[in-house]
Amino acid sequence: MTIKLGKRGDTIVEVLLAIAISSFALTAGYASVDNSLITERQAQDRSEAVQMVQSQVETLNDLYNAGSSDIVAAVKSDRPFCIDNTTREYDAAPTGCNFSPLSISPTHPTGYIDASISPAPYYTITMINSSNSITSPSFPVVQVTVNAKWINAGGGTPDSMTVVYRLN
Repeated sequence: MTIKLGKRGDTIVEVLLAIAISSFALTAGYASVDNSLITERQAQDRSEAVQMVQSQVETLNDLYNAGSSDIVAAVKSDRPFCIDNTTREYDAAPTGCNFSPLSISPTHPTGYIDASISPAPYYTITMINSSNSITSPSFPVVQVTVNAKWINAGGGTPDSMTVVYRLN
């Protein structure tokens, strides 16, 4: 074995500096990927909420135009309600109907869940008549406000959306 004189290895300071720089780069990369995943999940959640609200509004419009007595009475009252999309029945739900994410339960197209079965819903949708402020005797307007709330993927306060729909 031959030993070459004058050849030096890295000092402990150089090794620690290299580890610190590598750690900083890895941490920044992780934070960026984590933020991207949260943003993607929030976009997916909003998209599913839009689908659920659209489903509620379409079902409401169909039942209202068909003259369903429960739906007509619910729309004309000032109490919150929603519709079970599976049975297409009116649900007097002051706190809203609870839905699971569509991506989690693809076999159940509406995602509707019974509150007694699932104590922590992912989505809560509530509809209420909001036409009193714009209705006049000569031009009656039936307007419904649909509120959707869901768990924020990034934590913190729940996300929500409000859609105002005029029945025709």
